[in-house]
Amino acid sequence: MEWFDVAYPEVIELRRKLYPSRDHYHLVASSVTERGWLDAVPGDRPAMVVAEGLTPYLAADEGPKLFSRLVSHLASGELVCDAYSDLGLKLVRLSPPFRATGAELHWAINDPRVLEQAVPGLRLVEETRPTSPNTLPA
Repeated sequence: MEWFDVAYPEVIELRRKLYPSRDHYHLVASSVTERGWLDAVPGDRPAMVVAEGLTPYLAADEGPKLFSRLVSHLASGELVCDAYSDLGLKLVRLSPPFRATGAELHWAINDPRVLEQAVPGLRLVEETRPTSPNTLPA
């Protein structure tokens, strides 16, 4: 299995300084909204795409475009991501530690099934919410 870690060039530069290189682990210095980074990822085999902590930072029109490019490029696979609803984004924005970062959140996904309509070939397999029974302590 090959692992591709996509991040801004300055983040990749820091990772190269802090972590040793590893077999089958590839650092790709790019914004995920740029088209060229997918050229580094083989499209002829199944893939698992993990987009952790990414979706809220994308513009509302960039998210579906990114997912469409992934679906078009990859032979098959799964996409795992976390997301916030509109209310979730508002609550995070109120958090003093978050506000101190100066970061901006843009894209809320209130209903992930909407992505199935926006991105041909994308199919929702499972949705887990913080209040779902399987995420609450017994």
